[in-house]
Amino acid sequence: MKTSSRRLRPGPDAVVAEVEVLVPFHDADPMNVVWHGNYFKYFEMARTALEKRLGLTVTVLNDMGYICPVIESHCRHVSAMRYGDVGRCRAWVAAMDRRVTVAYELWNMTTGRRSAEGYTVQAALDRDTREMLLEVPEGIARIVRKAAGVPLSGH
Repeated sequence: MKTSSRRLRPGPDAVVAEVEVLVPFHDADPMNVVWHGNYFKYFEMARTALEKRLGLTVTVLNDMGYICPVIESHCRHVSAMRYGDVGRCRAWVAAMDRRVTVAYELWNMTTGRRSAEGYTVQAALDRDTREMLLEVPEGIARIVRKAAGVPLSGH
């Protein structure tokens, strides 16, 4: 899926999860700005909160016989966060075809500016064989479609 994170916004009925991030000392580089790779950690915190809210935690998916690793990720850095800044990271389902795309928006509440936006793509794999499935399993797809709040492509 080729997409631009600038086009990803939650639908009016989408389930959106938010987490607060207090930038710890160890996330900042010698210039006192958050190292670029740590933004994905903040995205993951929000995605984990979304998965929990949807009832699709790693444990639940495993019990269903699936694992859903991230197979693609993108982050557009807009305004740097610094040690001690407070951020709010939001996550929502942006798209679903054969994969699930979760979008993110990270706001620096200390400065009042958007810090980053991006997305990750997850694929469903059989838990035991690790074979990638051609479609999102229906039990997962039903929950994801409802969470997006809009009809999604492919279903």
